[in-house]
Amino acid sequence: KVVKATGVDSKPTLVIGKGANLVKKTLGSGYHYVLQSKQLGTGHAVKVTRQDLEGKFKNILVLYGDHPLMKASTIKNLVNLHNRSKATLTLLTTLLPRDKKLQDYAQEYGRIIRKGGKIKIKEAKDCTKQEKKIAEYNPGYYCFDASWLWENLEKLNNKNRQKEYYLTDLIEMAQKQGQKISAKRIDFKESLGVNTKEQLGLVAELL
Repeated sequence: KVVKATGVDSKPTLVIGKGANLVKKTLGSGYHYVLQSKQLGTGHAVKVTRQDLEGKFKNILVLYGDHPLMKASTIKNLVNLHNRSKATLTLLTTLLPRDKKLQDYAQEYGRIIRKGGKIKIKEAKDCTKQEKKIAEYNPGYYCFDASWLWENLEKLNNKNRQKEYYLTDLIEMAQKQGQKISAKRIDFKESLGVNTKEQLGLVAELL
């Protein structure tokens, strides 16, 4: 609903899997639904939309579906930054306060690795102990040049601990190709995804 409020896309595409019928029943006909029958990672989730979206849009906005504090203004700013900077891909990052409850909350979030002016995202389960201490996290907000996205999705592999196709690997891939990447930080509250009752409780406190 937040995406629709931005005016960026009047009928957003939702990738659904577990609980698909409940999602459809709850949200209704104002969305285009694509079924991901096997949950093989975020990269795979975007890949299953290719047949429906390729050739129709110049840019593809990718967001996670479990961020209740996401703002329409943030999404607009992401799209505007992407267009203004003429980047191949644009992403948002966040810094979490040094608060144990929040650090525990986000321990499974991917970390933003910056080195020598370059940037990449490393999933938590693949991070070293030292990398897990990094306070800059990946909240999961992306905008891609569509042609580049569809071409490079095919190059993703699942050689990682989860045996999944990570969408986040595209950032390092673009970097190695010399593609332009834009990034901007957002308020940490908008990065909080809800996957457990404990996480729901913390978000409720923030609200």
